Amino acid sequence: MHWIISDIHGCFTDFIKLKEKIEYQDKKAEIIIAGDIMDRGPQVKELLTWCMENVNKPGSPYICLMGNHEELIIDWYENEFLQWWSGKLRVFPETMFDFAGLVTKNQWDAPDLLEPMITFMREMPLYKVVDLEKKKFLIVHAWAPKEDKMNEIIVGRSITESEKSIFLWDRRINEPYKSEDFWLIHGHTPTTDGVNMKKAKIDRHDNVVNIDCGCNWRNIGGRLSALCLETEKVIYQ
Repeated sequence: MHWIISDIHGCFTDFIKLKEKIEYQDKKAEIIIAGDIMDRGPQVKELLTWCMENVNKPGSPYICLMGNHEELIIDWYENEFLQWWSGKLRVFPETMFDFAGLVTKNQWDAPDLLEPMITFMREMPLYKVVDLEKKKFLIVHAWAPKEDKMNEIIVGRSITESEKSIFLWDRRINEPYKSEDFWLIHGHTPTTDGVNMKKAKIDRHDNVVNIDCGCNWRNIGGRLSALCLETEKVIYQ
């Protein structure tokens, strides 16, 4: 069966525990991570290492999509880090979140060390379609282009920059995905409630499911979640 997890953000121990719960009850589980493995959490290095060793490989049951935090790091590397490395910038460039600190701490500040990580992120797909005959699921990080555009992309049309931005950055709350065929599964916008401090839950409305339960925001009820597409079962960690 297909299990979707999103926005792990360096919470490696929680991810491994959740993965083990899934695989204990489903020996043939395919786990799709809907982006944002990087930044914020305490074990980004461990999570990135595990993903580089295990996901998006032929025959692997693990798939990882690109999130906006991966794009931020790619842009930083291409447009700032390489400028610094070549001597065009005097001061080591900071990232919007904490990846630059991780680079400094682990002495990764050379292209031959960073390039494998950046290449891994560059090659992450922007979407995954799971066709279960009775239902078609479109898994993305943030949102998806309109259905007619999406169908063109699926059959091979190149993704435009504006469409890439939709995949990685759009925030839609309580809005349906206008589609005759797809259910949209996404993360990116945490379902945590900073007012009532209740445990976060996945949010279902219309034909959309948001599975980002804000695992980095434990102080306001955040946790990691996994959704099974076949059974609609949810597991929290």
